[in-house]
Amino acid sequence: MAALFTMPMFLANYWLSVANLIFITIIAATGLNILTGYCGQLSIGHAGFMAVGAYTSVILTARSGCPFPLVLLSSGIMAGLIGMLFGISSLRIKGFYLAISTLAAQFIILWVISHWIASQAGPMAWPSRRLKFWG
Repeated sequence: MAALFTMPMFLANYWLSVANLIFITIIAATGLNILTGYCGQLSIGHAGFMAVGAYTSVILTARSGCPFPLVLLSSGIMAGLIGMLFGISSLRIKGFYLAISTLAAQFIILWVISHWIASQAGPMAWPSRRLKFWG
């Protein structure tokens, strides 16, 4: 446990980014294990809810300068609230229809995040708003 907390002091930036990606993947895999393995439900939209937490943490860290424990707690709460928003509408469905509703949740979440970023016109703005693909 002590090695986990002292790791940022001894590792280079590359190895810290690799460790961060490993820990993020562990969190996502644990969530899918609970949902699929223990509950027996199928979720195709799990990445959308991870994106909500990631986007919340980016906004709170970059624009507000909040401390890490507060960012970690609030990004989990925000992903949970959005999950509850989509979950309330899918309470009585199961099987194939639940998988399709989670897929729809992922598409809706990614569409909202991408258009939210483009409306902010910040450094992460999507260049596709200036490009014409059809006609």
